[in-house]
Amino acid sequence: MVRKPLIQEDYDLFEGTGLTPVGEVVGVQDRYQNLNPVKAKGVDLSARWGLRGTRFGDFSLSVNASQLSSFKQNLLPILADALTAQQNGKINPAIIIGAGGSEQVARNGAKPEWKVTSTAVWNYANFSVRGSAQYVDDVQSGVWPDGSDFIVGGTTLYNASVRYVFPDSTRLAGLEAEIGARNLFDKDPPLNASGAYLPTLYQPLGRFIYVNLSKSF
Repeated sequence: MVRKPLIQEDYDLFEGTGLTPVGEVVGVQDRYQNLNPVKAKGVDLSARWGLRGTRFGDFSLSVNASQLSSFKQNLLPILADALTAQQNGKINPAIIIGAGGSEQVARNGAKPEWKVTSTAVWNYANFSVRGSAQYVDDVQSGVWPDGSDFIVGGTTLYNASVRYVFPDSTRLAGLEAEIGARNLFDKDPPLNASGAYLPTLYQPLGRFIYVNLSKSF
């Protein structure tokens, strides 16, 4: 940060505050810096099940889950100084600075412990029905007026679609028609203590219905 040299008005402005006078800001030098090393631990889980050739068609189910059990990263010196100032009551506690070296899983509006995605598919004759769900675990983002953690609740979004492939014996052979919906139940993203959604975890898109036609030659 670049400041003008101190003048008498600066001394007058800071008088009685207990703060060291500083000059007017005239520029900011914002250079990219390498962050300190990250130490992360977790596990990925995957399960698949299928049943084929029944008189009711073919069925399949897959579930993929990721658990982040630990995430730690030391802060840059300038951020460490800001964190110390925040802990001493000089910076608003609602401002997210980070916590160097401490556990960050489910903290500061990012890095939920669990993310789970599941997909179920039913194929029967020329029809294919698909449903999926994505779950994001809860995280802390901001604080209540009493200083306690504000928890953004976990959420699950659902998608569904139906596809039909026209038989080769018809004039429409090679044509596929699909109708589907994303965010099937039109669910809004959860909000943090500031009344905003977390863009790194959620999208603010409501229910989206689509129709798709494709032709193979």
